[in-house]
Amino acid sequence: MKKALWVLPAAASAMLVVPACAFASTGDSVTAPVRLGAELVGLLVALVLLVQTRRIRTELAGSAFAEEVMFVVLATLCLAASAVFAWAQGFVPAQSGELVGFGAQLLVIAAMGLLVAYFARVRATLKTLLIDMSGEDEPASTQGDGK
Repeated sequence: MKKALWVLPAAASAMLVVPACAFASTGDSVTAPVRLGAELVGLLVALVLLVQTRRIRTELAGSAFAEEVMFVVLATLCLAASAVFAWAQGFVPAQSGELVGFGAQLLVIAAMGLLVAYFARVRATLKTLLIDMSGEDEPASTQGDGK
């Protein structure tokens, strides 16, 4: 039951984003409340994501992946800040709003870069663990695939 509750914010944001896209082209005043609702749900999901990554970080303390989790925490912070920027974009003048939107996009790109670094380091750690466990030069799963 608890796991199902963590899916609710993501499902709610998905339901709010779809109407936002449908109404976005009309230019009516209907889009403002829908967009604000979607952004508020995005902020809520970002907050839940921050809490979950902090919990994972404390659970993995002292493990082989403890250092790598910091990349996920930083990526989550970037995504949360991007959600805040996107929300604040509606409250600033038009030209400043474009800069705020650009900043939000840059934060998403930074988060993706941090996730790339995380997965590369986890893969390297797993490869090292598999080599140590098998006693071979290279694990069987990576032999012959050219990677």
